[in-house]
Amino acid sequence: NLQLSHADIGYWIAEPHQGRGLVTRAVRALTTLAFETYGIRRLTIRAEPENRRSWSVAERLGYKFEGTMRGVGVHAGRAYDHRLYAMLAEEWSP
Repeated sequence: NLQLSHADIGYWIAEPHQGRGLVTRAVRALTTLAFETYGIRRLTIRAEPENRRSWSVAERLGYKFEGTMRGVGVHAGRAYDHRLYAMLAEEWSP
């Protein structure tokens, strides 16, 4: 019986479907599932600092901003950062 203590949630949505609350509802459901069904203790969400819509989902759901991960990757010759958000199982209130 494999028990995970940590998992990441990632998302991308096509532009025509943005701004309708679909990602927020999906992440809320995934968060509840992870904590209540699978017993995961900590969930994280990462987003590029320029992508306010993406990291706003985490903030809207009560994920805590833990800081900026500098230079986490390179794409098209450009280094990028990620904002890191986390939620602990005992903090979650669906």
